[in-house]
Amino acid sequence: MTAPRDCLLTLVVPASIEDALLEHLGAHPEWADSLMVAHQDGMGQGANLATAMEKVRGRARLALVTMPMQAQQVDALLASVRRQFPTPALSWWTVPLTAYGRSG
Repeated sequence: MTAPRDCLLTLVVPASIEDALLEHLGAHPEWADSLMVAHQDGMGQGANLATAMEKVRGRARLALVTMPMQAQQVDALLASVRRQFPTPALSWWTVPLTAYGRSG
């Protein structure tokens, strides 16, 4: 990735597809060559309680995948992810990234 990263994309997916999503993203370093994964619980009307344990707990297990990237690449990445993972349980958002760098 040579152009500056100007966008932070976050994908929120059910834990059940986390590994497959990471594998899919890893095959496309042209979109996002660096990402972070956090594990969270989701609650409320939008929560997709898929497993018996999630229904008992009242919370869905989720993976948040955050990646600094070029804003112009977001649409292509999302289109690919939607094709590969056609689920309404996937959500996403972007925020402007005003600076990005690495120490050292």
